[in-house]
Amino acid sequence: MNFFSQKFLTSAVGLIALLAVIIIVNFVAANLYFRWDITEAKTYSLTDGTKKMLSDLDQDVTLKLFYSSSLRGQPSQIKAFAGRVKDLLKEYENASKGSVKVEVLDPKLDSDEEEWALKYGLKRVGFSSDPTADGYFYFGIVAEALDQNAALPIVDISRERYLEYDVSQLIYQVLNPQKKTIGVISSLPITGTDKDDMYGRNSKGVNQPWIIVNELKRNYVVKNIKPDSPVNLDGVDILLVVHPKAWPDETMIAIDQYVMKGGKVIFFVDPLCTADRDEHSPIMPFGASDANVLFEKWGFSVDPEKVVADLDHPTILSSQSGGQEKNPLWISASGECFNGSEIMTAQLDRMLLPLTGAIIKKQDAKTTLTPLVSTSLSASLIAKTEVFQEASDLRMNFNSDVKNYPMVAKVSGQFESAYQGMTNLLSYSESDNTIVVFADVDVLCDQYNIRTVGFMGMQAYQPLNNNYTLILNAINQLSGDQNLIAIRARDSYERPFTVVQDLEKKAQNEWLSKEQALSQQYENLQRQLFELQQQKDDSQRMIISPEQEKKIKEFQNQRQQIARELKQVRKNLNRDKEKLGFYLKLFNIALVPAIVCLIGIFLAIRHQYRVKQR
Repeated sequence: MNFFSQKFLTSAVGLIALLAVIIIVNFVAANLYFRWDITEAKTYSLTDGTKKMLSDLDQDVTLKLFYSSSLRGQPSQIKAFAGRVKDLLKEYENASKGSVKVEVLDPKLDSDEEEWALKYGLKRVGFSSDPTADGYFYFGIVAEALDQNAALPIVDISRERYLEYDVSQLIYQVLNPQKKTIGVISSLPITGTDKDDMYGRNSKGVNQPWIIVNELKRNYVVKNIKPDSPVNLDGVDILLVVHPKAWPDETMIAIDQYVMKGGKVIFFVDPLCTADRDEHSPIMPFGASDANVLFEKWGFSVDPEKVVADLDHPTILSSQSGGQEKNPLWISASGECFNGSEIMTAQLDRMLLPLTGAIIKKQDAKTTLTPLVSTSLSASLIAKTEVFQEASDLRMNFNSDVKNYPMVAKVSGQFESAYQGMTNLLSYSESDNTIVVFADVDVLCDQYNIRTVGFMGMQAYQPLNNNYTLILNAINQLSGDQNLIAIRARDSYERPFTVVQDLEKKAQNEWLSKEQALSQQYENLQRQLFELQQQKDDSQRMIISPEQEKKIKEFQNQRQQIARELKQVRKNLNRDKEKLGFYLKLFNIALVPAIVCLIGIFLAIRHQYRVKQR
C-alpha cells in the first residue's frame, strides 16, 4: 500500500469515526435528560412537596400534553411558554423514576388527537392570525391512571407561576376521583335552617343556605353538623368551624382530636361578627367567637376583645352624620396585603374584612404560622368598645404599631392537644398537619361578597371581591395531599433588572424632592404677592408694584434653576444606564471571549511544552 492510499484510508476511517462519535453524542444528548438549576429561587426545579408526592405514587400516571405545535400564527411568547411547559413535564417524568410518563400530542384538524382532546373536554381557541391556518389551537393537559382521567382544559400563561401546583393537583385528582365531604359546624345558619330549628329567628330569608355553601355543593358533599349535639366527624375530609361561641367542651374536644388525627380544618373566628346581631344589646350589638382554648396550644391566638384597624386600606362607608368617610376598621385588602408566594393568595387583588381580628403568634410556638392576608404597617389593635366612634375621631387618635397583622394565616407543623392528660385522647398530632384561620366570619356573608343581578329572567350573582375565591382556594388546597399544601408559587421567569430599577427609583426620589421644592416656592410666592397686594389702596390694586415684580422675577429665576436641575437628573439617569449597558456589553462581548482565548493559549503552550519534553 503506497503512501497516498494509506493516507486516504486513515482519513476515511477518521472521518467515519468522527461521524460515529457525533451520532452517538446526539443520541445520548437527546435521550439523557439533565438540567442544573442555578437560579436563586430554583425557578426551574420541582418543589419538595411535588417530589415527595411523586416518590409515593403507587400507580402509573400518564400526562398527555395536547399542544397545537404545527398551527401557524402563534405568538412567540406562546411558543416559548409551551417549551417551558414541556420542560416542567419532563421534570415530573424524571423525578417519578418511571411512574409518570409524558406524551406530547399535536391535535391537528380532524385528527384522532383532536377527537381525543374534545372527548377530554379541552378548550379550543381560534386565535391564529394566519388566515391560511387550518384548525383550532389546543393547549391542555390530561392525566390518566387506570380508567380515570382528569383534565386541565387550557394551560393559562397568566398562571405560569402556579403551573406546578395545577399539574400536581391533576395527578392527585386522577388518583383520588371520589368527591370530598365538607363538614360545616357553625353558630350561624350558614347551611340554611328550618322554622323550628335552633337558629330560626323568623320565617323569611333565614332558611336559604348562604351562597358560599351553594358554591361548595357544586364540587363537594356538604354535611351540616350542629355544635350543641354529639359531634361525629367520621367521613369528613375538611371541617369548616364557623363562629365558635360558647360551644360545649365535648364539641371542642371533637375538633381538637380531629386535628390530632390529621383532619384539615378552616376556622372562622371574629371579635365582632356583624352576621351575629343581638338586638337586645345596643351597647355591643355584634357577637364574638372564641377558639383560643385550642389556638393557645397550637401556637397562636385571636383576641376576642380587639379588632385591627389599617389606615392604608380603609373602606368608604356612610358616616353617622350622613356623609361618607374612610373607615380603617373595615379593611379593603389589596396589593401587598396578599402573600404572593402562597398558591391560595398569589392571584388575589382585593378582599373586604369588616371588623376583623388579628392572628398573633406566640413566642414559644412550635408550629409555623404563614400569613396569607395581612395589614399594612400602618395598623393597630383597637378595643372593640371603641369601634362605634366616628372614623374621623379614630384616625385623629390613631397610633400605628408599625406592624403587619395577619388576618388570614396558614398554620403548619405538629399540633399539641389542648386536652392533654384526658383518657383515650391523642396528646399530639400523629404527623405534621395544616389548618387555615380566618380572623373574620363576615368574609362568608352574602351581603359583603356578591351583588344580585337579573339575567334573562333569572337571578345571577356578581362577585364584589375575592373573599369567596380565597375560601374556595383554601378548601381546594387542603382537600388534596399534604404534599400539595407545601407547593408554593414559583418565582417569576422574568428576572427584573434590579440595578436599573434602583437607578430609576433614586432619580424619581430626587425628581420628586425638587418638584416639591418648586411647589413650596410657588406657594410662598403666592402668599407674598397676596400680602403685598393687601398693602395697596384701592386705586393701586390693578398695578404691579416694584416689590411684586421683583418677587415674580426671583421666582422665575428659581423655577429656571430647578428646571435645569431636573434636566440634569434625567441626564444623570441616562448616563448611569448607558454606563451600566457599556460594562455589560464589555463583559458579554469582550471579557468572556477573552477568557476563552486565554484558556486556549494556555492549553496550546502546555501542549507544546509536553511535546518538547518528549
